[in-house]
Amino acid sequence: MNSQRMNQNVNQSLQIFIDQYNNFCERFKAELKKKNIEKNQQDDFYYLQTETGLIKYTWVNIKNTHNIELLKKINELRRIFVDGLIKIIEETKQGFCTRKRDPYSYCSVEALGSTALTSNYDVNISSFIAASDIVNLFNSYFFLFWNDTSGEIFDTNLYGNSFFIATFQDESLNSKYNSVQSSSEKTVYYLPPTGITLEFQKQFLAMQTRWLVIKSFLYQNDNRNTSNQTSKIYDNIRRVAIKVIKKLSGRQNNSQNNSQKFLVEYQTMKMTNNSQLPPNQYRNRVNLKYYECLKKSDELRTIYLQSPDLAGLLQLIDSISFSNFYGNETYFCIGTIYHVLGYVQNLAQFFMYPEYFIQSMIENFLDIFRDLEHFGEIPAFFKSSKYIFRVYDAIERYYALVGVQYKTNKKILFANMLTKYKINKNSVSFNYNLIRNIYQSQNSISNDNFLIIYQQIFADIEKTIQHYLENPT
Repeated sequence: MNSQRMNQNVNQSLQIFIDQYNNFCERFKAELKKKNIEKNQQDDFYYLQTETGLIKYTWVNIKNTHNIELLKKINELRRIFVDGLIKIIEETKQGFCTRKRDPYSYCSVEALGSTALTSNYDVNISSFIAASDIVNLFNSYFFLFWNDTSGEIFDTNLYGNSFFIATFQDESLNSKYNSVQSSSEKTVYYLPPTGITLEFQKQFLAMQTRWLVIKSFLYQNDNRNTSNQTSKIYDNIRRVAIKVIKKLSGRQNNSQNNSQKFLVEYQTMKMTNNSQLPPNQYRNRVNLKYYECLKKSDELRTIYLQSPDLAGLLQLIDSISFSNFYGNETYFCIGTIYHVLGYVQNLAQFFMYPEYFIQSMIENFLDIFRDLEHFGEIPAFFKSSKYIFRVYDAIERYYALVGVQYKTNKKILFANMLTKYKINKNSVSFNYNLIRNIYQSQNSISNDNFLIIYQQIFADIEKTIQHYLENPT
């Protein structure tokens, strides 16, 4: 009888959700029509009518118009649809979360990071047992309306719990975790818990750092036009990351900590479009894989929170990075997330190990190479500027944390200047002699040799890691 009543409640909640969703979609279609955006019934995609003709509605296509007024209108649409769909899910979520909740009843939805006009608009779900369900529900019904993913349409992604811990109803449970006041004056709880041993600290940091090696294989595999020079950069990234892993594991000659081992691990995880699905369908398939991994991570989180032990904690932390492997534009490492959210985007001043900044400088350097097929084009160089800034911010903060004087150099100032590069690139004149002088390049900077700059950035990273390897932390 109880089971029947539960199923009945779920069905009623689902029907309420569907009714609210359908009403919301009808209202939103009217908003789209006002902005000259309508669905093409032949291919089921939305198109924008511009002065020069129809363009397929994607976030990239809109940004490439370099029309700030249009971007403002589309940004408004993005907030209306994303926030509206999330609100409907929040209002009906109790019916979808049928597992036992007490004392794990908290659930919140919050936009983290930048919400600037041309930035992505990402949303974090914080919940003990329902995060994966909410993410999946959002992705499924977003695709139903747009026939594509939120990343493609709005540069928006919903992320699960990540390395954060939702608030317990029982305050005595909250006290076991690191906490910090956020910029919005909320208390943020996060992994790992307080009081972990030095041995565990090194173990989990080594496991996290291996994700940098895996990510290097991911990007190298995705970018088919990788040159010999860029292949050497990938090799060098793996080399320094593995040195960090070996220091943490205390096994300098351990043959298990080599790139071949991590290549095999990557190959077991990678997804390929073997069935030749259309791009939108394949993106949706990857979203479903992310949901499956997120759900497993939620299950491990519930087990750990109910019966905490170090083995379970290691498994939980690693499962979060595993799910991020299938996320859209996600950082893999705990250190990178805490550095960027906490110190670059000023969410909160998280407790930081020196290794966290090491992870961030390497992972942000890797993210410069995400779109290597555009390598050598000036717009791609400017697009990567935020990662250049984050690399140097991590380097500076590493030295400050370990008590070494490190004078702010021209490179971080230059990277910061690049982040302010305007949408309308034609209105900005840029002095390439400045770039040449900052990076001490003997060659004139042109479209073809930005690789020289990336090599210089890596040299700065390697110098910092060498300091880390040679000194106790």
